[in-house]
Amino acid sequence: MNPPIRRVGLLFKKHDPRVPEIVRETVPWLRAQGAEVLVDEDLARQLPGSSTACPPEDLAARAEAVAVFGGDGTLLYAARLVAGSPTPILGINLGSLGFLSDVELE
Repeated sequence: MNPPIRRVGLLFKKHDPRVPEIVRETVPWLRAQGAEVLVDEDLARQLPGSSTACPPEDLAARAEAVAVFGGDGTLLYAARLVAGSPTPILGINLGSLGFLSDVELE
């Protein structure tokens, strides 16, 4: 059995108006599960106290898993960030097609 994930990185499609609401729902749930939540510095400044700021290029080294909220472009960006590391990615589709995403937001 795999140990629980204790540090989760979140990446979001830039400028998506749904991001603040998604963060308000997702971060408390992750924290209730005992996970530290890592987000980029801009989002951490917009939503202080909800998560830990982490430069995107450091996610692979710091996060045990990365949840990506966006379309295929955002998921490809995340894949480049974690390339060469064992960090798993979960793609949550916010785009229109979502060929690469694992699940829908709902």
